[in-house]
This record gives sequence, structure tokens and C-alpha cells, in this order.
Amino acid sequence: MKINYRPEVDGLRTLAVFSVIFFHSKIIISDVELFKGGFFGVDVFFVISGYLIASLILKEIKNTNKFSFSNFYLRRARRILPALLLVIMVFLPLAWFYLLPNALVNYSKSILSAIFFGSNFFFYFSEQEYGAWSSLFEPFMHTWSLAVEEQFYIIFPLLVFFLFKYCKDKILLVFIFISLLSICSAYIFEDINKSIPFYFLPTRMWELLAGAILAQIELYKPRTSNINLFHQIFPTFGILLIFFSIMFFDDEMKNISILAIFPVIGSLLVIWFINKNEPIYKILSSKPFVGLGLISYSLYLWHYPVFAFARITEFVHGSLDKKFFLGILIIILSIISYRFIEKPFRDKKKISTKKFLFLILLIQIFLIAFNFFIVKENGLSKRLPNIIQTNLFDGKNRIFDFNKNMECSKKIENYCIYNEYGKKGKVFIVGDSTMGSLSVNNLKNRVVNNDYQFVTIINAQSWYLPDYNKKSFVNNKINFSYKEQNKIRKILSSNPNSIIIIGGLLQEYLSSMNFNNEEGAFFRGKSDYYEHFFNYDMTLEDGIVQSIDNLLQYNHKIILIYPIPEVGWNVPRKIFKEFKKKQIKKYMNKLFGNNKSFDNSMIDITTSYDVYKKRTKKSFELLDRIENSNIYKIYPHKLFCNNQIKNRCAASYGQNIYYTDDSHLSYKGSEMVNDLILQKIKEIEK
Repeated sequence: MKINYRPEVDGLRTLAVFSVIFFHSKIIISDVELFKGGFFGVDVFFVISGYLIASLILKEIKNTNKFSFSNFYLRRARRILPALLLVIMVFLPLAWFYLLPNALVNYSKSILSAIFFGSNFFFYFSEQEYGAWSSLFEPFMHTWSLAVEEQFYIIFPLLVFFLFKYCKDKILLVFIFISLLSICSAYIFEDINKSIPFYFLPTRMWELLAGAILAQIELYKPRTSNINLFHQIFPTFGILLIFFSIMFFDDEMKNISILAIFPVIGSLLVIWFINKNEPIYKILSSKPFVGLGLISYSLYLWHYPVFAFARITEFVHGSLDKKFFLGILIIILSIISYRFIEKPFRDKKKISTKKFLFLILLIQIFLIAFNFFIVKENGLSKRLPNIIQTNLFDGKNRIFDFNKNMECSKKIENYCIYNEYGKKGKVFIVGDSTMGSLSVNNLKNRVVNNDYQFVTIINAQSWYLPDYNKKSFVNNKINFSYKEQNKIRKILSSNPNSIIIIGGLLQEYLSSMNFNNEEGAFFRGKSDYYEHFFNYDMTLEDGIVQSIDNLLQYNHKIILIYPIPEVGWNVPRKIFKEFKKKQIKKYMNKLFGNNKSFDNSMIDITTSYDVYKKRTKKSFELLDRIENSNIYKIYPHKLFCNNQIKNRCAASYGQNIYYTDDSHLSYKGSEMVNDLILQKIKEIEK
């Protein structure tokens, strides 16, 4: 059964999809990210989807007193699957060509989850936070919302059919009751883990049901009002609510799932009160808005993998002109897929049901088999140049894990203890994930082999350890981070006479900015870590000094790790990219009969030593302030900077790769720093 076509709703779709596209494009001007709340476009989509799907189902059941589930799910399949499978197929060769094995395995898993509409579960359980930097390199990250919608489409018709049969007069009340449960659960779970209300249908259902509530009301009450002022004010107010959310909210705000009520209410006001005689209607129902709204599904499918591979291939480094080019490319691809895939596959006359099911099943079987093969083969590491295979992967195509058989024998407050009964004493490593990479890459083995107990305390805020149990001036509650730091202080103070290794991305914390290598690597702007520290009473610098002074009172021997050079580029990915360039050049030479000798050597990845010194100036000044006979200092930059190459910091050199990404040291890089740490431990022993 058809419902009356409303062009302004397609126009609203345009507003929703472009807010999401702008958010994912990460447009940064003067270190300020625009459209930080663009992800709220998804909430607008949910309201529209709930309204349209509910209108379709409710009218069919009301008018015919029956409902064809097979027809409904077949229409959904015709609408969703062809374009989705096309986009997956198009990007498979690029993934094979550019992704490193671990990334390719995750990519294949994300495709499998997308095919079965379980992307939201996959990304949640793989601990991929939406909007985080790493998520921008996941080409099918955006399919989480498609999964939520499809899960709703499976459940909702069954719910409506049951309600029509057994409690027809209570449908609206049931929708409202479920919506209230949903929004309450979103509020409750956000304090536990903000990814739960973001990813899952039960905590998102209220947005879809908001549209369904409108559809149910419209079924018995025409969408009109006797008060003309409502039609003049409310649609404009609704658009302003949506724009306000997109421009002034961001994903770091507290109770973000509840703040979604602003774009949701805005969408409801537009859908219900919009009038053909008002300016908002004329804008949303104009040809450009309607045209883009019609291809909004294709726009949504294409934009994220295009942006992701542009970042993976380093095509775009925040350049606005290149992002503009990508935007045009996305629109062109969307028009093509809408014209030649979406429309034909939705038309039963052009593609019969039997033919449709055969084609879709065939493509799905191929994709499932091929991606299972990639997962089974651990990402096909034989594609890699020898330098990457030798440095980063073992014989089974997996990233090296030299401590795989060293199980954590005991835990203190979720922090891991190795060799609990070490006779020489205790060694703690305290810091963020850069210290974690030192630990994983052979430090704990070497410390344990020297008969020490080894404890890893990996926490981004462990630099700042003064007077913890205070209330945040932001929300007047004891912040979780304070509690976590209290745990750290308690552990360290209750184990006097220990060796404590402290380090991390101090330069990022002090500057509140991510690293800009000034040589073309993508610059992310403001650091996520900045938010970790802004609630504290004293400055970060004074807090760090006080933290170290407090630890010295327990007769600890403290090894301070000065800043490890950052790179800006993902080092293995950049090497792989250069390797592929040389492969292409080699094939082209063969193709055109060029017999000149071919240089197959890999370039060294380096960055400016001057940029490192400028970046770490504050960090050095701060750490230089800390002097005590029980303080031992290590300078990793002396291993990598102005050493192999004059005035450059080496991220890879010759046959060695020193980093696993843009800031974490590889086994070889960690081994070099760990040699210095072991030397200091020997000094302490004497």
C-alpha cells in the first residue's frame, strides 16, 4: 500500500544526510572543527524512517485488516541490499590493495556484519568508538545505523500486527510507553558506557518510535491545525533546533543520547506542522533538496568509505579543495547508483522477484566466502613487502605478540601483575598506551627474567596524581577519572621502595593539540586527551610535579621517559603505500617495454627534528624541573633523532621499522628504549 508522497520529507532527508557527511569530512578551519554535531543527522533519519515505515504498515493493516510480511520484507530488501552490496563490491579491491593485514581482517569482519545487519554489535564489541580518530579509517563504520534501522524493521511490523489484533485502541499508548522506556534506558546506560545507548536498538528505538507516534496520530487525525501561527512558527523552530544541534553540540558532551531530543523534536515539528504556503516548505520541497533527498541513501552509503580510503591512502590531509572534490565524487557516485541500481531493483517489472533473489543471493554468497577467506588467512600478509613482514608479523600473519604465553597471574584494581613473587622487588610502568607498547614489546619479559615483579598501570591520566577525591565543577559529581587516579595513588603508595617507570604523550597533554608534522600528515587539531585534565584545580604542570614529589616520599626510584617522537603518519601504512606505488611503476614499465633498471628499495620514513624540539619544548622544561637523586631520566629522541639521518627523526630506517602506527613503538623501537630502561634498573640495583 502506498502513502501520499511528501517532497518536503525528502528535503529533510537532504538536511540530515549532509549534516552527517559534513561531520565525517572533519572540516577544520583555524583549528576549529565545524559541524561537530553533524552526527545528529542520523537521529533525523531515524525519525523520518519511523514515520514513513509506520505510516505504510499502519495504513495497510487499518484498510485491509491484514498485513503481508513477505511483501514488506521483500520491499525492504529491494530498497536496501542492491546499493549496499554494490558499495561493498566496489571497495573490496581498494581494501585488498591498501589495507594492512589486521586492518583487512577487521574490514572483512565489518563487511560480514553489514551483510547480516549486525554492524552495531560488531563495532561495539570491537570497542570502536564512533567519532574517534581510529573510526575514521573503518570504511563501513557507518553501517551501524543501517543495522539499527533493519533490526527495527524486523521487530516493528510484528509488534504493530500484534497490537492491532489484541489491543487496537492502545497502540499509541504502547508506542509512548516503549519510547519512555527506551529513553530512560539510554540515560541510565550512558553513565555505564556511552557506546551502549549509541549503538543499540533498545536505546535508539524512541527516535524511530517518535516518527511512528506521528504516523499513528495522523491515521485518525489529519495533519492540520486550526492555528495558522503554529504552521508559521513551528517548522522554522524545528529547523533551528536541528541546526543548533549540528553546529553547537559535539560527541564529547555529557548525556549526548538525551540531547538527541533536540533534533528529534525539531524533525517532528517540521513533519507535522509544515505548510505548503510557508518558506520552509518551499525550500525543502525545491528541486535541489528533493533531488538530493531521493539519492540520500546512496549518499549515505558512499560517503564514509570514500572519506575513509582518502585518509588511508593519504589523498586528503585536511585540504578543503580535496574534500570538495571528494564531495562532488560522492554525489556523482550516488546519482549513478540511484539511477542504475536503486531504481531498477525496486521495480518489479524491470527485475522480477525470482531474478532479484537469485542475484542478491549469488553476490552475498561470494562476499561471505571471500571475506571469510580473508579472516581465515589473517589478512593475507604475503601481499606485504618483506620489511613489514619481518618487523611486524610472525609466521602466522599475526602482529607479533612476544608475551602471548605470559598470562597475568594477578590483578590489582584491573591493573596487571606479572611474576607476583619476584625476589628483587617491584617495577611499575605507569602511563598511556605508548608506555603500554613498551611493556608489550619485551619489557615485561626482560624485567620478569631479572626476577622482578612487574605491574602495568596504563591510564592516560596517570601523569596527574595530586589530591584526587574532589568534585568536578562541571557536573558537581566525583568524576570517574578522579576515582581511577585514587586507585593508582593507592597502589603506588602501598608499595614503597619500588621502581616506577613513567612516560607518555606529555607533549599532547600540555599543548592540548594533536601532532602536526608540518610535512603533509593529516592534522587532527584539538586532542581528545585535553578533556581528561580540564576539571582539575591546579595546572597540569604543577600537578605532575606534585605527583612525582609525592611518589618520592615513599622512597620510590623513578625512571622518567622523556617524549618519544611522534610521526604523524601511520608508518607501516605509509611504507605499504610506497611499496604499492613502486609495484605499479614496475608493472607500467613492463607494460610499455621499459627495460630500465628498477629501484625496488624502500624509502626511509622520517620527520623533522626541529619540529620535534618545538613540539616538546614545554615537556622538556617541565621534566627538567624535576630533580632528585632518586630520579633517573631517559631520552628516547636520542635514539631516533639526529642519529641515523642528520636533523631528522627516523620512524623507519633501512630494514627496521620503529613504529606500529603514528606514535606507538614497534618491537624494534621498543627494544631500543627498553635497553635504556634496563640500564637504569641496573644502576638502581647498584
